[in-house]
Amino acid sequence: MVGKMISHPELDSVAINVDNRLRNKCAMTCDLFPRQFGERVRERGYLVAFTLAEVLVTLGIIGIVAAMTMPSLIVNYQKQQTVTRLKKSYNILYQTLVRNEADDNDIIIDASAPTIQTSIDYVETYLAPYMQIIKKCGTDTTGECEFYAKGLNGSTMSGIEHCNNTSTKIFLNDGVEIMPCITTNANYMQFYIDINGNKKPNVVGKDVFAFEYGLKTDNSLYKKLFPRFNYDTVEDHIADQENRCNKNQNGLACASLIMVDGWQMKKYYPW
Repeated sequence: MVGKMISHPELDSVAINVDNRLRNKCAMTCDLFPRQFGERVRERGYLVAFTLAEVLVTLGIIGIVAAMTMPSLIVNYQKQQTVTRLKKSYNILYQTLVRNEADDNDIIIDASAPTIQTSIDYVETYLAPYMQIIKKCGTDTTGECEFYAKGLNGSTMSGIEHCNNTSTKIFLNDGVEIMPCITTNANYMQFYIDINGNKKPNVVGKDVFAFEYGLKTDNSLYKKLFPRFNYDTVEDHIADQENRCNKNQNGLACASLIMVDGWQMKKYYPW
């Protein structure tokens, strides 16, 4: 029949599917990219950015935390370095004295009235053969050969206690200075060790430490190297109100405190 519409169901189905796909595609595109893609990305960048005020506040907080923690970290590092250098210097001196014994070099000091020359002879006989010494001051007590230090309490120490100006000074190759002297009663050889030479602070208990070595055979500490004020325990140290290591004293007892604390400077160590 002329003009009669011929139906093709299979084509109608295809057309519907195409329409649906186009509709879905349009919906997705319109939803995801309603504007140009570059504009959308820039907008998202603005949403996650920090304002200048927020950045400054954050940096301020970080600065405050650093200011609170850094001094403590620096002090702990300085303490650790000090103990490390002190222990090394102590071991060098200890091994030197042990080697003297191994070589049958009995350290005999016959000095009812010791002088600086007595200390010099001691250095030449008992220390120089076993240590890497780069300079000996001998009788010179001027310039870098002068002994000068302050106590923890700020007092000036121009000489070694109980030595009556009999001390000399030697310089080791690692920058350490050792000042040996014989006590006026010749009972002990005293050693002041400056672990960083003439560098600051030159304060007893911080970079200068005191040790003794027993010389008399009738002394219980004969042939023993020990710290000044040789405490057996921390409690003994605390009980010694007159000499203990604190900022009200000269610091000569501080090496002993470090050793009884197991070669540590603990929180209560004066710094």
